[in-house]
Amino acid sequence: MALARGSLVMVEYESRAKGGGEAIETTRGAGGAHAPRLIAVGEGWVLRGLDAALAGMSVGERRSIEVPPEGAYGARDPKKVRMVPLRKLGEDAEKVEVGDEIKLDDRKGTVRYIGSGRVQVDYNHRHAGKAITYDLHVVRELTADAERASAIVDRGMEGVGRGTTASLDGETLEVNIPKELFRAEGLQAAKQSIRRDMFRFVPVVRRLRFVEEHLADPPKPTATRAEFLAAGAKPSGHAGQAGQAPGAALGHPPPGQYRPA
Repeated sequence: MALARGSLVMVEYESRAKGGGEAIETTRGAGGAHAPRLIAVGEGWVLRGLDAALAGMSVGERRSIEVPPEGAYGARDPKKVRMVPLRKLGEDAEKVEVGDEIKLDDRKGTVRYIGSGRVQVDYNHRHAGKAITYDLHVVRELTADAERASAIVDRGMEGVGRGTTASLDGETLEVNIPKELFRAEGLQAAKQSIRRDMFRFVPVVRRLRFVEEHLADPPKPTATRAEFLAAGAKPSGHAGQAGQAPGAALGHPPPGQYRPA
């Protein structure tokens, strides 16, 4: 049975420019094993040509396809190739080489030529004008609400960090953010992405909570002055007050170090 638009599926795939070369995208990890990626069929999460191919596939199916440039990274546009003075690159001018990807005027481009004090920058996608081949495997479709919700959270947190957990209770989804990610770059954008996709693809969720649990530091151990000295400790000295703990001359020992006897 062909997948319907909006189906949430886990897909293994690998893409290359037609003719071979290194993989452009792959779900394979460093060890060679696949880590299937979540895709919402027909929703623009992947290239248009890949989206169209998935819409005609079924769960468990494997297929090799070829996507033409117009369904992949588009045709090459000569107007997106510019020649600029090398000095415009500033301090990086002497470091840049042909083939490098650079950012200039808030746009990313590829260096195609350097010479005569000028540099040619190509703002087309590096695979523009190329047909792209895909090896696909639709591993499974997510149908349970809790599983769909958890997968959307994981997708939203890609690039931010690991350790987030999600629990669904009725209409409420609670997403727990680990302490290590409280100040992570991109966290707020990730929350917005999760919110948008959650309400779109898991309609049972009517309330979404992001939980960041902050705990107070444990209280410092305290002791009376007598207990402090009986334990063999020596009060720290104070200028002109050798042998006395700081503040002792004023009649109030340091907070958190002594307690009244």
